[in-house]
Amino acid sequence: RLVDTSIKPDDLLKLEEQWAAEDAAALAEENKPEESTDLPDDGGSNASSQSGSSSSGSSDSGIASDASENHTDLATALKVPSGVSVDFAGYDTYKSFVGGENNAFSLVANEGKQLLVVQLNFYNNNASDVELDFLDAFPNIIARTNNSHANSAQLTVLTNDLITYKGTIAAGSNQILALVFEISDSITSIDSMDFVVTIDGDVSVVTIF
Repeated sequence: RLVDTSIKPDDLLKLEEQWAAEDAAALAEENKPEESTDLPDDGGSNASSQSGSSSSGSSDSGIASDASENHTDLATALKVPSGVSVDFAGYDTYKSFVGGENNAFSLVANEGKQLLVVQLNFYNNNASDVELDFLDAFPNIIARTNNSHANSAQLTVLTNDLITYKGTIAAGSNQILALVFEISDSITSIDSMDFVVTIDGDVSVVTIF
């Protein structure tokens, strides 16, 4: 190092000690191991998962239940207007799914996959009409089946796709909305299902069954 030769020996010694400490700290920082951010692998094949408003698809991420999760009901998790109740209306699995007005929409599962179609019933208990607007909020919904396999909802062109639905439910009426997930075709029985819902930055977990 270049130093001023007019510096007194004692001061130079202090500088050298300071430099040695700085060098040791820098070396320790360089050798510090990086923390792994990998999710546990359940052995399934991964695909791109829905993120924000720019992507869609499904992923087998092997996310298991956590006791610290914020568990709630569907209406609270989806932040529906007051007076609107949300109930699980059933599910089915398909290798290919046809739906929409005049069956104009079709979706075929990728190799080694099957389609899980979940229906939710939104009922307006109010005395006046209520507007549902998920298109603006664009929720991210993950179905966790059998307490391990987690798959994000696919974005479809179904007119009753929950992810992009915007419409009015008349007073005393209901609207069935659908969610489509792609899951492994090795899953022959679904014994439990949770939804992990992210909407407006809030994350909630709903036990479907």
